[in-house]
Amino acid sequence: MQYLRELLDRTESIPDDENRRGVLAKARGQFMRIAMVIQVLDSAVNHLYNAQTPDVNEYGDFQLLNENTWCQPEISCDSVTRAKVIMDYFIAQKFALMPPEENTNVQQCSTPLRQTSSASTDNDKENTCPLSVESLESTAGKNIKSLLCAGLSEMPASYVAQRHLMPAVKTPGSQNRYKTEMAVDYLHKVADLGFGSIERRGRSVIFAKRRFEDLKDTARNLLTKFNVNEPDYKRVKMIPDDLSQ
Repeated sequence: MQYLRELLDRTESIPDDENRRGVLAKARGQFMRIAMVIQVLDSAVNHLYNAQTPDVNEYGDFQLLNENTWCQPEISCDSVTRAKVIMDYFIAQKFALMPPEENTNVQQCSTPLRQTSSASTDNDKENTCPLSVESLESTAGKNIKSLLCAGLSEMPASYVAQRHLMPAVKTPGSQNRYKTEMAVDYLHKVADLGFGSIERRGRSVIFAKRRFEDLKDTARNLLTKFNVNEPDYKRVKMIPDDLSQ
């Protein structure tokens, strides 16, 4: 379909901002669902409007004729056109709420960890820069558990940031505490702990989770520390739309 190709071309035209690329990738699945909803609603309204002799049962409910043919099996061009207008509006609104386009296609951030005292508030405990590998296992266990138990064998950095499967990270001049560039750094550190590897596919950074059977003893010991059991680690969920596109 032409509009899906347009969305793909728009995605490829944004080489360095994984956040915007993620919005466009997700829009491909959303566009098809919106078109189907419009088609069903339009068919239902037309059927009700054109029904000449609806039957009414003993409960006062309408029994429309030709119940099995009221909705066309194919999505009309008109429904697709209206879905395109709605989808373009949604994309424009999402982009308007984002910070200025920035380069999030980075390998790894080497900024040292800011030390926090035990008396810090919850807001102060959020890091001003990425965690080091040494401190990751002691300060981000819940985040690592959420990542490893997400039910996916592969996850792009943009998906990890959008789902908050990483520690919140403060950056100067930005209210966004879950940036893709920080997710890239975080995933590199998790991979260094023995839970997977980092792959590049085009401009996307992918975390490939290691099979439970292939984990070394050190990684399995960390799973025990993070309260992650074998069934949770192996659990597989349905692939989200923004990963299947």
